Amino acid sequence: MRALVVAWVIASAGAAAAQPWTEPDPAAVVGTWRGSVAWKQCAIDGAARVTLVVARDGSGYRLDLAPLADGLGSESFAPTGGPALEAHRADLHATWTGARPGRARLRLALGGGCVATAALRRATVGAAACDEMIALAAIARTCAALPEPTSPEVDGLVARLVGGRRAAGARRACAQAAAPLRAALVTAGCVPAPIERPRGPAVVECDALIATVMRAVRCDRIAVDVKQRFLDQVRIIARSAAVAEPIERAALIDSCRTTAAELDDLLPRLGC
Repeated sequence: MRALVVAWVIASAGAAAAQPWTEPDPAAVVGTWRGSVAWKQCAIDGAARVTLVVARDGSGYRLDLAPLADGLGSESFAPTGGPALEAHRADLHATWTGARPGRARLRLALGGGCVATAALRRATVGAAACDEMIALAAIARTCAALPEPTSPEVDGLVARLVGGRRAAGARRACAQAAAPLRAALVTAGCVPAPIERPRGPAVVECDALIATVMRAVRCDRIAVDVKQRFLDQVRIIARSAAVAEPIERAALIDSCRTTAAELDDLLPRLGC
């Protein structure tokens, strides 16, 4: 409960970091991925090749690791302000990093020195615009805040493409369908909006607040849904930087300093 109160305080701060919050585009992450796996210093019998499905889950992602080895299961991955997604619990530290479009690297540290590394490629229908549209349609199916479901035209186009039927002009049709679908998902809060680069100088106190929030996100003692609320508020903080005026700096400094102090006091008591 206290963590949720602090999350609300962060939202009210309207503060900014020196660098804008960044995270992978969900439309470049969601999908089916296949590739080879290398295991080092592991006693478990892990798979040499895997097929993994990444789904959007609130502000983060859901990835079932069971195809990698017995004993693994579904994990929640969260963005942490950069190119990577991370999942943490007592005996697992997993990092998902997109190398370039359609390629990703999944690294799992399982304790005892055991490390698994998977080099993955995303399934494609052969056109980047259509891969984007298919991923956005999948995100829309899990977006409870979306006022209306995807249109029959989008559903029909996805079905044809996934079924291997490439119609003439599919690339153009996908691009036309993806733009309004992405806009609707941004409005619903299921896909992050682009963040403008801040205009003003850095606010040191707000940099410290962002760093403290990131410490909370990496703590396995905090529930996933609370972490996602933290991440939502970090996005609000970062977006506020693009519109902050000099006269607001004093309020930003005070809010960031107070909120960071509260979090610094709370996290050790949670074991973080």
